[in-house]
Amino acid sequence: MQMLASMTIADPGEYLAWLLQLYKSIDNGKTDVLVSVLQRGMFNDEVIKFRLMNLAMDIASGISEKRLAKVRAQSQSSLLGQALNFQCRN
Repeated sequence: MQMLASMTIADPGEYLAWLLQLYKSIDNGKTDVLVSVLQRGMFNDEVIKFRLMNLAMDIASGISEKRLAKVRAQSQSSLLGQALNFQCRN
């Protein structure tokens, strides 16, 4: 679920409403939408594509050792874990 959420909120204009509906259906005990997604093969180990400018900005911003430790500690109890954190140290 963490990976699926990170994949969908990367393009919130198109997929955020769908993701919220997915969570709602799962919360109501309905898993047919989730099964449908998994059957489509969203997790097939294809190469990840990045927009170069966004990736370069993330790398340039860096993260301090202190902040990285905090991110790692908080990820243990966060909804998405480290699924959205691509930490690049300075």
